[in-house]
Amino acid sequence: MRQDNDLTRGIASFVESSLPKQVSTVRGPKMIHDAIHGSLLFEEHEVALLDLPLIQRLRRVSQLDVVPLVFPCAHHNRFEHTLGVTAIADRLARSLQRRERNLVSDDDLRHVRAAAIIHDCGHSCFSHIAEQIYGQCGDFRHLRFTEGAWTQCKAELE
Repeated sequence: MRQDNDLTRGIASFVESSLPKQVSTVRGPKMIHDAIHGSLLFEEHEVALLDLPLIQRLRRVSQLDVVPLVFPCAHHNRFEHTLGVTAIADRLARSLQRRERNLVSDDDLRHVRAAAIIHDCGHSCFSHIAEQIYGQCGDFRHLRFTEGAWTQCKAELE
């Protein structure tokens, strides 16, 4: 139980230091209704993670890359994907927990859910398509993204 409190306090502390002051504090668990997975209950510390600007920005990142260019009615963003991943990860961990209690603890379950919530926080638009391009550009972490950097990357692709 002590680890659970440490995790919850750690997340609360991180969120408090990361959120702008105008954002209201989380007051309790939250039910989010998903078209595919049904009603999903998120605990207070999970809601705090979901409310982070880093996670909220996923609402503006397409999960489908360029698919809507071919199928204009196809829409799914990475925030919706994150909710579904959390639901599926929860089901999987609980199933393992039921089969073998010593394999997955309640604390492990909370960690799995937190990991599912933050798993996509680094994605940018067209992320998987862009990964193919980034992979061909070599190590460009040292480059500043100026026009020259993009020109160098483009030259490496050709």
